[in-house]
Amino acid sequence: MRVFNQDKTQELTTYDLDKGRLVDDTISTTTPAVAGQEEIGHYETVAEYPNGGKDVVWVVDQPYVEAKPATKEVEDIQVYIPFTAEEQARYDQEKYESLVDSMIRRRYTLSQELAILRQKETKEEEYQAYFGYCEVCKAEAKQLLV
Repeated sequence: MRVFNQDKTQELTTYDLDKGRLVDDTISTTTPAVAGQEEIGHYETVAEYPNGGKDVVWVVDQPYVEAKPATKEVEDIQVYIPFTAEEQARYDQEKYESLVDSMIRRRYTLSQELAILRQKETKEEEYQAYFGYCEVCKAEAKQLLV
């Protein structure tokens, strides 16, 4: 599917989905009508014989053109919409949070994480290990997203 800029004036071959989004849309193309034309030409003599005979060929001056009505085609496309500053900030925050969450899930399941948080007061050492790991994940995620 072809991708265009916001104004649908230029087809894009590259675009950054970390800086904008694609929206489904359509574009109309109108082909003008073509007036038909009969073939126009003339005969040329290529050989003459003593008995009065001739060899002739048809030479085309203007070729036949088939008449065609005007057509309108509608094509499904996508339009690239750059993020506003507010949308970019929200997208970056969601990407950061998702990355941190996936990094934490490498060591702790959601059930394990909730259990540690519930027992934070009684198992302080286990909570501190968990908390320290979360801080490392957050720092790594910030470095990866720079």
